Amino acid sequence: MANRINCLYLMAFLLLTVPGKVWGQKPPTDLFSAMKPDVTVVVQKHSLGADLVEVTYLASNFPVEAAQRQIDALGKYLNVAPRGVAAKRVMLGSVDSGSVLRCNFAVDGLINATSGELNLEPIIRSFAGVPEPHTIHGLMLTFIGVSASPQAIQHYFAPDDSLAIEGRADDDRFGIEYRVWLGTQNPMNLHVATSEQDTPKVQAKIPKKSNDWVAWTILLIASIAAGALVYSLTLSRRTTKVSRGRQ
Repeated sequence: MANRINCLYLMAFLLLTVPGKVWGQKPPTDLFSAMKPDVTVVVQKHSLGADLVEVTYLASNFPVEAAQRQIDALGKYLNVAPRGVAAKRVMLGSVDSGSVLRCNFAVDGLINATSGELNLEPIIRSFAGVPEPHTIHGLMLTFIGVSASPQAIQHYFAPDDSLAIEGRADDDRFGIEYRVWLGTQNPMNLHVATSEQDTPKVQAKIPKKSNDWVAWTILLIASIAAGALVYSLTLSRRTTKVSRGRQ
């Protein structure tokens, strides 16, 4: 098992070394094949209701302070403060490959468990506006355990080229994954349209197009599952202490 996990980390790091698209004024026509993400975001609904979020910055030198500002911005867009924020450097591949920044926290308002709606706009806006050389142009968003619903966007290309979104689903294994291209760094100009005309919806069980999605998602599921376990254990310990106190 340990060897398999190490291989996944190595595959993930090798993906980072593939040259990405040079950013211009127009988004690529196929985000999954042409865009290399700068950040991965994994979201999973906890059984107690919170949305567990894991953010991995794929640039080795992304500053912790900038990451904290983005997490704070997400909380402001959602009108709820993120909880249990933790940041650490993790290795991808061998020790010589370098480390990347990973942040974990819990928040509310990203996944509507009743309707299946995914709140993409606050996530997208929170990552815009970082000055060079740490500017984020591409995002990979994964919603684990989420089935494609009538509210799930399949693709959206803003008329002014400020934003491009493509999604695909595999309900049997992972959930829904998005690739997001930021054509502007002004958060207030990033709008995710919600009309039927502007946002075709995700269809369930869309065939995977490349192996990078599988490698990345397996890797990120393993790490967020560990975070969910820690979150559950923490809540369990708190509940035990409260019960003892009442006795």
